[in-house]
Amino acid sequence: NLTNFFINMDGNKLFMPEIRKIQHTEFDVEKRKKVTNLLNEKIKPLNEDFKKLIINRNKYAEKLGYKNYYEFYLDKIETYCK
Repeated sequence: NLTNFFINMDGNKLFMPEIRKIQHTEFDVEKRKKVTNLLNEKIKPLNEDFKKLIINRNKYAEKLGYKNYYEFYLDKIETYCK
């Protein structure tokens, strides 16, 4: 849930609902750019961590004999639903 995710801008915390509102409704182009750039700076490390998670989950599944994590997950769901 990204609702609690925030950026600091001009000494204020802006949470995701406020950020999205600015990005979609603000007429001041410079303010939209500033908010989007601050958001991108904060999200960039998260994107790298997410990529690592995907890669590691697939490696784990492959070690267990599955093609990828998705196939592993489907097999586990099928097992639990029996």
